[in-house]
Amino acid sequence: MFENFIEFITEDTRFYDPNDPTTNHNGWGNLVTLELMLVKHRKMLTAEICENNSILDLGSCVSASGAWAIEQGAMSYTGIEKSKHNYDIAVKNLKKYFSPSMWTVHNTSIMEWFFDNQQSYDIVLAGGILYSHEDQIYFLKECAKRTKKYLIIESFDVYPFDTDIPMSMYKPINLMFSGKPAMIRCSNIPFIDMVLSPLGFKLKTKILYPKSHRFMVVYQL
Repeated sequence: MFENFIEFITEDTRFYDPNDPTTNHNGWGNLVTLELMLVKHRKMLTAEICENNSILDLGSCVSASGAWAIEQGAMSYTGIEKSKHNYDIAVKNLKKYFSPSMWTVHNTSIMEWFFDNQQSYDIVLAGGILYSHEDQIYFLKECAKRTKKYLIIESFDVYPFDTDIPMSMYKPINLMFSGKPAMIRCSNIPFIDMVLSPLGFKLKTKILYPKSHRFMVVYQL
């Protein structure tokens, strides 16, 4: 579906085209390609999950997930994005392709949004942002409080990858663009289970990405 609104891919600062050496030339960060985004979203935001539902996208970047969800029949989309650059791209392209009545994007941090807003959504999507929060139990509980049906999380895994023991630890990464080393806190799926299960959430879907040491989980309330 992204072929119908390709700007949500090509205008992402992480976009990489192997045939164009000027795209994401330093290679740092989680590269975005059309093929990878199609594979991810077909599993993450199915028509069953999206149709007639409201969606809150935390750390929405350029709102590619919003475009996908609306196209899959979502009733409404709300994006939360701290970067003014990403926010401007999202607003420009959402205006181009979708009715303003179906979406809204807020240029603010997730924690500020949590503080000011208690509204619940059918779906809460937290893609690639869990590891940017130090207190991950608090973050997961705040996501859960705003979820009516599905909570979707994509994040980095921790080693050993096949353990059933809840683990949350620091992991070295290279920052996008600069390539400078940094430490981020990563939590595994058993850790997320430990937080969400007592709140009534059941694991519906689990997808592992071994090459990138990432995973995607869908919890149903």
